[in-house]
Amino acid sequence: MAKYAQNDCLLHILCHGVDMDAEKAIKEFQKRKVVTIEEIADLLDSSVTTARRQLKKWRTYTSFNMNGRYYSLPGIPRFDEHGIWKYREILFSQYGNLMQTISQLIERSETGLNARQIAQLARKASRTFCILLRGKISGAKIGIVQTASCKISDRFGKRDDSCSTCQIPS
Repeated sequence: MAKYAQNDCLLHILCHGVDMDAEKAIKEFQKRKVVTIEEIADLLDSSVTTARRQLKKWRTYTSFNMNGRYYSLPGIPRFDEHGIWKYREILFSQYGNLMQTISQLIERSETGLNARQIAQLARKASRTFCILLRGKISGAKIGIVQTASCKISDRFGKRDDSCSTCQIPS
């Protein structure tokens, strides 16, 4: 019963000042939980550009895997303690894209995370993840990330040398 009340409240907020096509689209969006831009454009009977504008107004979440192809409405995702929600194989983060999520995971950890730990949290393979990190993390907690050949210190001072090509700036 409370779930329906929550959905009705969300529907009211999203639809305030919105035409009937958008209201129908939101109801269908809520049923599906996750949609692509093409699906939302079809639901709105609009162009993809207009659909993107509407998604921005609704403050939807964008998947951080699957090339950011999927969207979900606020109130639908049930994020875990790390701020990640998995729907089928699609991953969403309450923090934004993959790099924003990684940054938050590092910031929120007490003593930092190594590449393998972050990869597990973000559900990415360690080697792939290491390549993603190259040149992208800077200003993260000092002392957590060390430079030269993917030497990322973990809580115990050990190093993860599994990826010899990764250069991560401190």
